[in-house]
Amino acid sequence: MGTSPCAERIDRDTWTDHFYFLNQPDQADIQTDLFFDYQNNLKAYPIWQKWLRDHQPPMVVIWGRYDPSITIAGAEAYHKGVPGAEIPILDAGQFELDEQAPEVILLTELFLQKQRLQ
Repeated sequence: MGTSPCAERIDRDTWTDHFYFLNQPDQADIQTDLFFDYQNNLKAYPIWQKWLRDHQPPMVVIWGRYDPSITIAGAEAYHKGVPGAEIPILDAGQFELDEQAPEVILLTELFLQKQRLQ
């Protein structure tokens, strides 16, 4: 949420869903394994970046200006591999779909229409 101007749009009870699912059998091991595996994300970046450069897929990356975890530079980095990528920056934090649902839906629909996928 960070400094998002629309943080009040995020359902404060969402944690109950997370709590429920994280308390299911084997989740402690699954989450530990997942957390440990994050180290491989960075190692895989060159492979993903090459794939993006080689394939130039149609891409829309909807980003929140106030995301406390990943800055706008992280979104704009997609342009290095896919110069035609659409990267709208919304007045939202990390949870754009919760904070700016109508805008995210509209941007997604427009993107799909351009790709003739809708």
